[in-house]
Amino acid sequence: MAKNYKIVSEVVSGSFDGQIILWDLAKRIPIFNINSKHEYVKGLSFGRSGNEFLSIGEDLKINLWNKSLLFEQQSELLGTSNSKGNVNNLELGTSSNRINESYSYTPKHTFNSDSALDSIDHSYSQDQFATAGGVVALWDYNRNKPLTSFKNSGDGFIKVKYNFVEENILLATGIDRSISIYDSRIQTPTHSVSLNNKSSAACWNPQEPFTFTLGNEDSNLYTFDTRRLDKVKTIHKDHLLAVLDVDYSPTGKEFVTGSFDKTIRIFESNEGRSREAYYNKRMQKVYSVLYSLDDNYVYSGSDDTNIRCWKSEASKPNKITSVRESTAINYRKKLLEKYKYNPDVKRIIRKRNLPKYVVNKQKVRHIQKESKYKKTRNVEMNSRPGTVEYSMEKKDKIVKSGVIEN
Repeated sequence: MAKNYKIVSEVVSGSFDGQIILWDLAKRIPIFNINSKHEYVKGLSFGRSGNEFLSIGEDLKINLWNKSLLFEQQSELLGTSNSKGNVNNLELGTSSNRINESYSYTPKHTFNSDSALDSIDHSYSQDQFATAGGVVALWDYNRNKPLTSFKNSGDGFIKVKYNFVEENILLATGIDRSISIYDSRIQTPTHSVSLNNKSSAACWNPQEPFTFTLGNEDSNLYTFDTRRLDKVKTIHKDHLLAVLDVDYSPTGKEFVTGSFDKTIRIFESNEGRSREAYYNKRMQKVYSVLYSLDDNYVYSGSDDTNIRCWKSEASKPNKITSVRESTAINYRKKLLEKYKYNPDVKRIIRKRNLPKYVVNKQKVRHIQKESKYKKTRNVEMNSRPGTVEYSMEKKDKIVKSGVIEN
């Protein structure tokens, strides 16, 4: 899934059968239902204008879709006309029940890649985009071939992300467990970090351009500061299986994650534990998550072919609250903040209803953690003072760090 940074209510989604749907979330209807000809959709990204979006698939093709052209083609397919010519006018799509059917639209332009494609992200200030797969390639709208390519990972890349503020800086995660930072203005990569496991998800903090968060296959998330890559800034724990996607809120204070353990969690950027956990009985592993631009909702796309909308704060009312209601809500929040370290209050705040299999795995993980701690204590008590060395977990997670050598 990908969100439109110009229109709050627009999200585009892709599936394993090659179908792409542009959604109007405010009305809960599809605007376009596209049969993209991809064998299956691997990545999506909106352009900086909000009128165009890109899609990639296993067929090594990058399709550029223009909403204005899609409206014109929709008029011909449905036998109607859009006299207003406005790309945000949804009356054309809602006037017919046939909008739920998939149609073969023609993209504005198609780029052919020489290597596999697994991820795509668009620049926030230029008509350029980056793809990751066999190599990290930078593309321009006016050229059919990449402007430049980076390849320091022997096995290929999983994810690529542009920085929100420094538009020339890119972050890429490799299959060989590496995390690389590139500058599109030079041909040489800047820094590289290797972890113990692969990172399937990555996202920059929109308010702190030097901070990024990785979703790792060891079920943890790692927040790094680019000014000091020799250790992890914060380790976020609570998931039980591999983290598949992560996305920051517009404020940069929180991020949402989706995992193989069929749960969605919301973390504060500087906290190690999640503040909220969502699940559904029918929901399977979560491949994609998004944080809405108004900071009120999170969206999830899961293996059961559904896109779900969740409130970022479960207890926050959707309606417009009166002054009296707002005062009461703020008063209760201040009480929780004041007594949050009280054991009973802390237990109530932390309590979440979770699936049985998640609770059972949490118990097993707790037993493993206690056993490891007891073993370390026993070794310390039966050894000479000063012979047992303790290591920092934030440094142990990093295998190597430094400048990439050409």
